[in-house]
This record gives sequence, C-alpha cells and structure tokens, in this order.
Amino acid sequence: MNEWFESARGLMGPPEAEPGAEAMEASVDARAREAQTTLDDALEVVRWYQHQIYVKLMRAVRGSLDDDPENEEGFQKDSDGSAKVALIGIDRSLAAWGGVRRSLPFFEQETVRLLLHLERLRREVEKAFPQARAFIRPGFDRIALQS
Repeated sequence: MNEWFESARGLMGPPEAEPGAEAMEASVDARAREAQTTLDDALEVVRWYQHQIYVKLMRAVRGSLDDDPENEEGFQKDSDGSAKVALIGIDRSLAAWGGVRRSLPFFEQETVRLLLHLERLRREVEKAFPQARAFIRPGFDRIALQS
C-alpha cells in the first residue's frame, strides 16, 4: 500500500493548499468536486485502516495462543473480537479501494493487486477465526432479541 501511495504522490497534490486555491476551487464544477471528495474519503478510509488491520490481527493471533480451551463457558474470546475489528477494517478497505479503482482507472493493475491481497487476507482470517463475525462488541453491536 505504501508503494501505491508513493506512485500516486503526484496525483494527491501538496499536503497544504497552494496560494489561489480558493479561486481555483470556485471554478471547478460540482461533479468534479464530488468525485474528488469521494476519492479523498476513500483514501482517508484506506489510510485509517492501513495499520489498524495489522495491529488487530497480531492481537487476535497472540490472543488465540493464550486462549484457554477449557474455559469456554459461553464467554466470547478476545481473539475473536480483535479478529472481528480486523475484518471490519478489511471490509471497509475493500470498499474504499473499489472507490479508488473507479476514480483512478489508470492505477487499475496496482489497485487490483491490493484488492486481491485484502480478499485473500479476509478469507484466511475468517478461516482462522470462524466465530469472529459473531462476536458482539459491547457498545458497538446490537444483539438481536428473539421474541
């Protein structure tokens, strides 16, 4: 991913607005601004999850090594919770990279490579932590009430 951002550096522009940017912004039509906002949002999502996925996966793996298999009295495993957060990050990253791919078709090959990597990672995490998606995160996930 860092390689992708390095290769796309020229497209992202300088980190700070250049002088006269406000006047130039006023001349850009609404559709172009909306497309740029969508791309900016997608790139922000990608950057947000870039390191978080790794950190949560490492916590899940380490936690699974520490899990006590005899202590399964209906309690959720911390490792499944960490894996779930990683899976959410992977899902959102896949969606964001899809948006980047649509916005920047000339980076098709590099973007598809990242999408494939994330998809393989998602399958492996789901295989290693089959209960992760069912993990209920207090304060985040709702429990379906049965009547």
